Amino acid sequence: MKNFFYYAIPLMVFFSACQKEKKDFIGPEYKVAGANFDLVSNFSPKLSSVNFETGDQQSFNAQFSERVTWTITLKGQTSQAVKTITGLSDRVDESNSLWLGTHDDLMFFLSGEEVEATLSILGVKDPQKLNFKIASARVYPGAKEMGSGFEGFQYNHLDWYYSPYPKTTGEKVSTPVIEGNYAFKLSGVDDNNDYFIGSVRRNLPRNFLTSATKDFYVNVFVYGIGSNTSTLKISLKHDSDSRLPYGLPQGYADTQDDAYEYSIPLNFKGWQPFSIKYSSFTRTPDREFGGSGPNTKDPSKLVFVDFTLLTKTVGEKAEVVLDYPTITFERPFMP
Repeated sequence: MKNFFYYAIPLMVFFSACQKEKKDFIGPEYKVAGANFDLVSNFSPKLSSVNFETGDQQSFNAQFSERVTWTITLKGQTSQAVKTITGLSDRVDESNSLWLGTHDDLMFFLSGEEVEATLSILGVKDPQKLNFKIASARVYPGAKEMGSGFEGFQYNHLDWYYSPYPKTTGEKVSTPVIEGNYAFKLSGVDDNNDYFIGSVRRNLPRNFLTSATKDFYVNVFVYGIGSNTSTLKISLKHDSDSRLPYGLPQGYADTQDDAYEYSIPLNFKGWQPFSIKYSSFTRTPDREFGGSGPNTKDPSKLVFVDFTLLTKTVGEKAEVVLDYPTITFERPFMP
């Protein structure tokens, strides 16, 4: 009896595990079109031209003779951005094909571009295709405050400030670009041993953030060339005087206020997204450049965001491309 008990326990565990595994098995359901499948109504778009910036929503229509698995693939003909929508039903309509201009990969859809939409049905050889136009691409929350990418960048403009050194450049470029028509490139050589290549600054709108703001994220897409000696430093400049909405009458001063920083090594190639939480920024120890204020983080005193290219090697060229900086709340930027 004792031996039976020892043998019975493993068997009970084995059968229990098998039953549990079967019960917990989950996965997507697929339904292949049958031999008599028919397309009852053709694939069509809700809008021939969609303006996502003003709140338009695109969707599609089609009806099938039976319930099947289908996929709509949207591809920007200029941007090469891609979005896929998948369903299992006997029809495609607004309830299961709504599209708000988002994308699956890193590339954003462009304003003014044609989009090819392809409806593929599981088990059906020939897909249905159509085209429509994006009049204005989606603008994400937090983007306008940071310049809507670098589309609106202008030299010597109040919203932007570019700080070059000799033998350095800061310029709008049309390639590489991840969103819109332009990105911003910083490049140059450190020829005076201060490790500084160049910086572009975004002035934030008055009262954009308040003291009650608990946390937020600074997001940016960065294009690296695989350098082991260069760094992108993001600096949050705080005009710390609390008596005036924008701090001291002369505004932010490096020798009187606070700069909180976060550094990104540029040892990667191609585009990478970065989202840095406000609490992850630390005050610079340099008293000449933002380390002389009260060292009290107060989002309402944030007036500038600087993107600065630095290098460790004198005489070596450094380069970085930036695109679509945003400020988001509660979570990192999610296209």
